[in-house]
Amino acid sequence: MRYLGVELHSDEEVKDVIRQYTARLVAPFAVLALLYIFAFFFFVPLWNLRLWSWNIDYVGRTIFFGSLIFGAIYFLRAYVIWRGTMLIVTNQRIIDVDRRGFFDRIVSEVPYESLSDVSYRSKGIIEMTAGIGTITFQMYSGNENVSFDHMINPAALHKQILELRVAYLRGTPLVDDPVEGMMNNAGKLSPTEQRALLARLKKTVPTRSVKRSVSEDIELP
Repeated sequence: MRYLGVELHSDEEVKDVIRQYTARLVAPFAVLALLYIFAFFFFVPLWNLRLWSWNIDYVGRTIFFGSLIFGAIYFLRAYVIWRGTMLIVTNQRIIDVDRRGFFDRIVSEVPYESLSDVSYRSKGIIEMTAGIGTITFQMYSGNENVSFDHMINPAALHKQILELRVAYLRGTPLVDDPVEGMMNNAGKLSPTEQRALLARLKKTVPTRSVKRSVSEDIELP
């Protein structure tokens, strides 16, 4: 199964997709706006400008259309890079997609079993105030760390990844299961609640395995 151009495992579930903050597009958009303002403000002189000494006709028109085309391509490239650069967080791993151009993309992955440490950093007044920072993933293998910068609220992502990693290593899904909660507090259940728990477990697993799994915590009727 493919998701945003990345191949996923058959049992893999996407939990979140993180991109850099949209203010990264302000500078490219400003360049686009300035080029378009320049082209249309000087439309008349550019349209009639000719430099015969260069043996080139319609130089002004070339500058006019060149400004429009260059501005559009420059902004489109910046948008493609912003849109394609992302962290895909799944229940099994972290996928770092680094888009560097129209036809240039680097994809790295950090499986949770290889993840040794997760840290984040906000540097400077602007990043501290705006809640922007860089999150870094370190692996046991000692390979080069994987970092994702200019993201909003790295602390929340840090917490989410730690929880997903713990759930993956334990082999348990990160969901609220009422049966699991009752099992954790089996010793505190009343006789009625114990019978209800046993009845529900019998519907999902064989009776013998149920009795073995709960006999240490509750007294079966």
